[in-house]
Amino acid sequence: MKTINTLLLSAVLWISTLIIPSTLCAQENRHFLTLESGALRIDSINAIDSITIQDGQFMLAFTNGNTHSESINQLDRMFFGDCQTGLFNESVTYGTVTDIDGNTYRTVQIGNTTWMAENLRATHYSNGDALVNAVSDSDWNSTYVGAWCSLVNDVNYDCPYGKLYNSYAAQDDRNVCPSGWHVASNSDWDDLLLTADPNASLDYYPQNASDIAGGILKTVGDLFWMANTTGTNALGFSAVGAADRAATFGYIDNFQDISGFWIDNGLMIYLFGYGSHVWKSGASSTYGISIRCVQD
Repeated sequence: MKTINTLLLSAVLWISTLIIPSTLCAQENRHFLTLESGALRIDSINAIDSITIQDGQFMLAFTNGNTHSESINQLDRMFFGDCQTGLFNESVTYGTVTDIDGNTYRTVQIGNTTWMAENLRATHYSNGDALVNAVSDSDWNSTYVGAWCSLVNDVNYDCPYGKLYNSYAAQDDRNVCPSGWHVASNSDWDDLLLTADPNASLDYYPQNASDIAGGILKTVGDLFWMANTTGTNALGFSAVGAADRAATFGYIDNFQDISGFWIDNGLMIYLFGYGSHVWKSGASSTYGISIRCVQD
């Protein structure tokens, strides 16, 4: 039986009416979100047994018997909401696309190109073949076919951060994107950066491409990033700080600090929480970062 401390529930509902948008998000799953010392924590409501405050501590008790506690002084914000609350630019017109696994994504036209406005969450190629779910650090580092993982291996983080993929997944001819879509190419990224910053450098590997495009592509505020003072999400791209999985040891790192995206040629694009720079770089094929898809 789920129980919620009455005083906390009143506070949560009061806060949620201020921040949950009136428009329906693309996903309907409900979550309890807390901002703890600037870092966003996301938990499915179905996994929570009770929420209490006692002796200066905030505690979540889960149906599997685990608990999470934090000093009430470390809580910046708490609310019930969709996992996409605050993710999009609601002044932008979005479409939708659905992948082979039934995940639905918002899409946005930027210039002459239609992009996914969310990070990919698929676990199958468009022909139905499954990618490998590499959970442990050692498995991730030793998998040389298309693989994915959830952030901190918790599917609750798939929305809004998406899954992390290795380069084998991004470059596989079976296509990890929905049918009629493809992993963003070098020319797709060049067009996007020129739309965000007409002075962006296209001859930028391995250097900085733009000093302003990152801010235009990132979400607004600190909900999905740490120390994000530059994000405007002006084009509706909605980049979030989805972290990475290191190739050397396989561990997940840089949560809410960076946003990395595979290019279909095995290079990658990087955005940063602390500024508006955009970098292109090389990477090991066992590196784990996000994928954005573009319509053919």
